[in-house]
Amino acid sequence: MENGQKQKLSLTEIINSAWSTFIKMLEYKCRQYGQIFLKVDPRRSSQTCSACGFVHPENRKGKSFCCLHCGYTDDADINAAKVILQRGLAILKSSTVGLAGSDACEENKANLQKKELKSAMC
Repeated sequence: MENGQKQKLSLTEIINSAWSTFIKMLEYKCRQYGQIFLKVDPRRSSQTCSACGFVHPENRKGKSFCCLHCGYTDDADINAAKVILQRGLAILKSSTVGLAGSDACEENKANLQKKELKSAMC
């Protein structure tokens, strides 16, 4: 590898490590203060319509989102944020997250993994 590639790899590793540390600290503080910590799978959120749930890569074109199914339009990042919020709320409705002092975060991880497995099969 060239020196520039090694430096780039090191920078990527540092950034990933920093995010990992941040997430662990955030999860710890949520547990400490009895708050909900929820991880939501962001995959394909930028291609999913927040209005009807239709998923297609062509729904997003740059910064614009226009659903090919229902015609809903929005800023692509705003639409993706709405999709992630909807996913998080759906997880909350179907789990025990929110019970202070419990292992709700661990139970939520298991529920999330089950849902990911189901959606991967579809």
